[in-house]
Parts: sequence; C-alpha cells; structure tokens
Amino acid sequence: MGKVFFTSDLHFGHENAIRFDNRPFKTVEEMDEELIRRWNAKVGKGDLVYVLGDMIWKSGNGQAEQLIRRLNGQIILIKGNHDRFLHNAKAKNALAGVKDRDDICVTLEDGTKRRCILSHDFIPMYYGHRHQAIHLHGHSHQTDESVFEFMIQALLREQGLKPEIYNVGCMYWNYEPVTLNEIIANRHELMGYDLRRYLDYLERKEEAKEASSVFEEIKIGLQEAIDEDIYRETTLSTDESEEDNG
Repeated sequence: MGKVFFTSDLHFGHENAIRFDNRPFKTVEEMDEELIRRWNAKVGKGDLVYVLGDMIWKSGNGQAEQLIRRLNGQIILIKGNHDRFLHNAKAKNALAGVKDRDDICVTLEDGTKRRCILSHDFIPMYYGHRHQAIHLHGHSHQTDESVFEFMIQALLREQGLKPEIYNVGCMYWNYEPVTLNEIIANRHELMGYDLRRYLDYLERKEEAKEASSVFEEIKIGLQEAIDEDIYRETTLSTDESEEDNG
C-alpha cells in the first residue's frame, strides 16, 4: 500500500492567497507550478492524499480538471468554503472522493494505529478527543483565528482534557503534503511556534502586561505537556472506538 498524506488550503489559482499568507511566490502562475512540483516530489502514483478543503479557486475552461490530473496519487477532498470548482462535474470526477468530513485510521511507520478526525474547519470537541484521537484541519491560515484555536486548546488542557489538533494548511508545511508521522515528529516545534504567535498577538493588542499571568500559566501547562509527552503514540483499540460517543 502507498503512503497517506494530508494538506489543505492550497488555493490553486487564487492570487489573493499570495498576499494574505505572504507566500513566497511572485505570481499565481509561479505559485501553482511550484505547488504542483512540491506535491509530485513527495507523493507517488500509488499514494493517497487527503486535501482538507480550499483546494482550487479556478472553475472554468477545464483548468481545475487539468490541474488535478497533473497531481500524483489519489485525492480525497474534504470540502472547504472556497472549493467552487466542485460545480464542474469533470473536475469533481477527477477526484477519488469528496466528503464533508471523515473519520479514518492511519497506520504509522512503527505499526501504531491512530484515529484521525478530518475536517476543513477547527473542531475543539471532536470525536474521540478523550481516546487519543487526532484532529486534522485547515481553514484558519496564519491569522488571529489560528491564535484563538491555540488558546482554546490550552484552556482545554488546563481542564484535564488532551486534545491533539494540527493545522495541515500548506503554509505551515513548506507548501507540500505531509504524512502523519511528519506531523507528530514536529509537534513540539509546532507548539513552540504557536506559543510565540500567541505572545505576539498579545503584544499587538497591547494586552501583554494585563494578560502576562494568564500567558505564563498557559505556557507552563503546555511545557509540562511537552515534558510528559502527552502526544505519545497509542494504538486505538476497537473497544474504545465502539464505546466513544463523541
């Protein structure tokens, strides 16, 4: 069997995406070609790629279909709010599947199995969050919304819950699809990145002084979580999956 990859918010054909993500491309044509190149450099013909929304902005003149057929692997799209190309039947049929959300099991390189809840948008209380399930999403880009998502996770951890949520937007992952192994291997770096962005947010809002104690508590809690490695790989048992009601 091939590998399983994840990505999101590619925004093929969307010139404004260069600006609001500060993407390292001069033109939309350069962006599209580089996204295709990086995709095909990692993904093989027999691999499976889940795109968690906002894949293509283009919808006319057969452009979307042609673009999809240039990408390696079978593609399952979890619908995003900007996937207007799905109105084009030929483009839609070029995909292996289209879903609103998905609930899958991914086998890691060491044989460990992890349940993954897939959606375009962020879901704080996602299915299986009490049983080491992972939630993968996109949508928020590197905006204040992504900072709020970080704050929500921190508050949930303070209450004894252990959500494991990752944004697979391509702008976080060098504009290329990534495996679950890659995501988990970089989890500590991602947490540190989110901490820095949260502090920057507080400073921008001129609330750093008032919120410093809150920030320190969250920082300490997250550092303890990193030290204890609460994101250790665990095998999802069939019993846990059947008993989980959300």
